Amino acid sequence: FPTRRSSDLDQQTYRLDQNFGRLGSVFFRYTKADYLLDTASSTSIPAGLNIFTENSTSWEISHTISLPHSWVNNFRFGYLGAKVVQGDSPAPTSDVNALGLTGVFTNLPDYARGYPGIALQNLSGGAGSPGNNPTTSDIPMWEFADSISTVKGKHTFSMGFDYRSWVQKRDLSTNFLGSYTFNNTTISNNSAGCATPYCGTGNAVADYLLGYYGVASTFQPGPFSVQNSSTPGNLNQFVFKYIGPYFQDDWKATPKLTLNMGIRWDFRTIPYEQSNNKMFWVDTANPLGGLCFANQKLLTNGIAPAGNGFYRYCGRNNPRDPSYLPFAPRFGLAYRLAEKTVVRGGYGIFFDSSETREIDDSDRK
Repeated sequence: FPTRRSSDLDQQTYRLDQNFGRLGSVFFRYTKADYLLDTASSTSIPAGLNIFTENSTSWEISHTISLPHSWVNNFRFGYLGAKVVQGDSPAPTSDVNALGLTGVFTNLPDYARGYPGIALQNLSGGAGSPGNNPTTSDIPMWEFADSISTVKGKHTFSMGFDYRSWVQKRDLSTNFLGSYTFNNTTISNNSAGCATPYCGTGNAVADYLLGYYGVASTFQPGPFSVQNSSTPGNLNQFVFKYIGPYFQDDWKATPKLTLNMGIRWDFRTIPYEQSNNKMFWVDTANPLGGLCFANQKLLTNGIAPAGNGFYRYCGRNNPRDPSYLPFAPRFGLAYRLAEKTVVRGGYGIFFDSSETREIDDSDRK
């Protein structure tokens, strides 16, 4: 293990092109894709199946038109949404009820209703559902862009902007019905101060049969959890925005030499959590150490009252202001040495953003 079992991909794409003469041309594309992969991650089949599904939808519409004085404008508007679930093989509701667990999430959807995980000390493999399941991801993104270009003598000028807005919805809460480890050493760990003789047998298999677990863990509902929800766990919804205006000049300086010069402003906002309940970061103003929080209601609902010395409402919904200086110049050249020989070169400054740590609450600065 893990053993690959099945994989399935269904994708369909539709495209439309229409020329309206002097009113320009329109392009439209729509794509729908569904992907399924299941693998065995424990010795229990089908309970140990790791079921991965991705359902994505994307579409784009574009309009190009020739304007007076040799200008050409292109407008583009589009959407991309991909919903991903890495889930469990669902346990029957009757089996879940028979466990009699309390203090856990209820009304679990199929992908989150996996059997408890079981591990025995010194025995390879495990039983029950895979570890670290389920996790979910849903990142809807909208894009709006426009560009305009013209040729003036030896120069080709182009300018425009690209605007994107997306919400990164991630839920990394796992093992809602628990993971249990049974050890040979439970009896020795409980030898001092054990109130009853039932603190372990010295054999992991016997402890499992008697229910004497050594370690148990699960994700329990917290102060911000919504019980009886179709989305159990701790859903984080981080909001991102990006805008990138640019200008470029392609200059044919000589019959042999072409220069490309441009600049772009790659501006990105600092993400914030949509509900404000799950955004904490280091409070640099506290010399003793502490955390800032984004939701002002925490001051009055008993979770982080004023003057507690560690948690503080810092008057904002994200850690800092964005940088307004991400100017990205680009320069390129192409020089024809001979009929079949061209030398090309370029230089540029490029900005990118990392989103991988915001989604699991690890980015606190």
